[in-house]
Amino acid sequence: MSEPTPQEVAPDQAAPDPPGLLRRTGRAVLRRAVDAGLVGERLQRHVVVCGYPRSGSTLLQLMVDACVDGVDSFTGEVEGRWAAEHAPRRRPYLLTKRPADVEEVAALRAWYARHPGRLQVVVTERDPRDVLVSRHSGYPPSRGYYCSPQRWRRVHDLLGRLGEADDVVRVRYEELVTDPAAVERRLADAVGWSVQHPFAQWHAVVQHGRLDRMTQGALGGVRPLDASSVGGWRRPEHAGRMAQVRAALPELDDVLASEGWEP
Repeated sequence: MSEPTPQEVAPDQAAPDPPGLLRRTGRAVLRRAVDAGLVGERLQRHVVVCGYPRSGSTLLQLMVDACVDGVDSFTGEVEGRWAAEHAPRRRPYLLTKRPADVEEVAALRAWYARHPGRLQVVVTERDPRDVLVSRHSGYPPSRGYYCSPQRWRRVHDLLGRLGEADDVVRVRYEELVTDPAAVERRLADAVGWSVQHPFAQWHAVVQHGRLDRMTQGALGGVRPLDASSVGGWRRPEHAGRMAQVRAALPELDDVLASEGWEP
């Protein structure tokens, strides 16, 4: 006997919904209700942390997690566009961290021009030479230096197009580890959130359940702020790498001069 067609299946024999469909539908309905102001608290700001790799984005994310009230965030990296379109709304602020989201700023601006909430882009920066000699201890030593000159140049070009727009705040790694209070104040002024603990004390109040292997590797461990890596490109062990960087990025000296880095 042939299998029944879908029209021949009795209602009580219908195939179940795909796994998770009802749950996803319920979340979408709830989110629309929150966005419409019918229930819960509407999103005020979506803070998107992006910029150069190895420039303090993980550290900044965990500072906010530990020290700021009313923020929804995620463990590790999450695409800002996915969070804008699908993440639940439970608190007035949403934070996502993904350095590569520097490529998605235009799309995020377009999304928030049509939907509740405002976009706040936080760009993390660092002395280019320190970015280019940085390693990530979450990867095996065979990975070597984390950021290629080609990747650095692409990010630099993208950030140049952002300019100094009102929805962009720039945070230098060097300031984050030496004067976290200044970064804390600047972000509070830009975003409007309430800071419960000083950024400088993030390591004492962070929830360790938020730390996976890659996060720990990016940080080099949970510890008080440490500026010992600032200027690390000068170490003799990086001489060969710096020669390669100079050859690959002949524009580097001009960038250092124009952006105020020590030549």
